[in-house]
Amino acid sequence: MTALHRTVRTAAPAALVWALVSDLRSTEEWDLTTVRTTLLHGDGGLGSRYEHVVRIGGVRVPLTCVVAESVPGRHVRYDGISQDLNTRISLDVTPDEHGSTLDWSATYHRRGTAVPPWSTTEAALEQLADATAESLAESLDHLLVDARG
Repeated sequence: MTALHRTVRTAAPAALVWALVSDLRSTEEWDLTTVRTTLLHGDGGLGSRYEHVVRIGGVRVPLTCVVAESVPGRHVRYDGISQDLNTRISLDVTPDEHGSTLDWSATYHRRGTAVPPWSTTEAALEQLADATAESLAESLDHLLVDARG
């Protein structure tokens, strides 16, 4: 299992950041591994269940993701389970004097044989974390520009 963490600082206010990360379906905008996300049950809050299809190492992996923790406006954790891969993604939003800070943490545990071993090495996942943080920052910048009109 590999644990990752990245911090994204943005001029976007915390409410705007929360609007982006509090619904797993938004990962289609900022998570480079996301192929498709569908809400299966719930309203997106605690206990909601999603089908979250990701591409890892060129392989499509359908995960069942559950909102395992939620503190509205501040924190959300998504737990993903499949026969080949388990994930845990936490997003924490903190307002600050310049806008807000988003802390992204993730763990990946390869279980089956469908996901290539090289794609879940620490080095590969570190590259993925860097790309995710960069994509999150770009998405937040675009949201901020759109919000300002």
